[in-house]
Amino acid sequence: MNKVFVLTIAVVLLLTACSTKSPALEEFTAEPALLPVFVIPAVDIQHQNELLSVSIEPTQIDNNTLSIEYTLIFKDEDHPKSVVNWVYDIYRSFKYKRIADTETFFIQFQKNLSGIWQPVLVNFSNVFSGQQTFFETNVKHYSDKVPASSFTFVDNRIVIYVNTWNHMFAHFDTNPTLPKVTIDHYLLYRGTRQQVEFALTH
Repeated sequence: MNKVFVLTIAVVLLLTACSTKSPALEEFTAEPALLPVFVIPAVDIQHQNELLSVSIEPTQIDNNTLSIEYTLIFKDEDHPKSVVNWVYDIYRSFKYKRIADTETFFIQFQKNLSGIWQPVLVNFSNVFSGQQTFFETNVKHYSDKVPASSFTFVDNRIVIYVNTWNHMFAHFDTNPTLPKVTIDHYLLYRGTRQQVEFALTH
């Protein structure tokens, strides 16, 4: 019994260390119009799975076209079934050396006649929620490329919904009955998904 207790404490300490580690990336600033607004079910934040930061990597394709890679870093992701979540946290801590959740998508921008960058296409590659809801247990990773005209905007900033417990995205809300938290300010870093993963595990 004592050995089980000690092992459990060790695992908890390991998971805590993995989940709270901050990425050693360069802090960054960007025009507000380039930074999405995120709408997240309040229950996710109440379970301490808050959005810690966002890392972006801009790539200028030509004078009028810009592509930005966005990597969101959440403190954790909790499976709706507590026993499964416990096992899942241990699995991720050993496989990825972290329990922080990282999800990446891309937005393509074009410069309008006034010289302002405007989003034209969002590429949710392997992170699109489809119609899946927050408490579904067997969540799938879909992909979709969605024109910016399908999104809503707040102060010229595109609005992206986090619809599932493992942080799949969409341009619509699949949980209309759940209270939401809107996040329009967050820590911003410069870096690719690969750099984020390295920073979180070294």
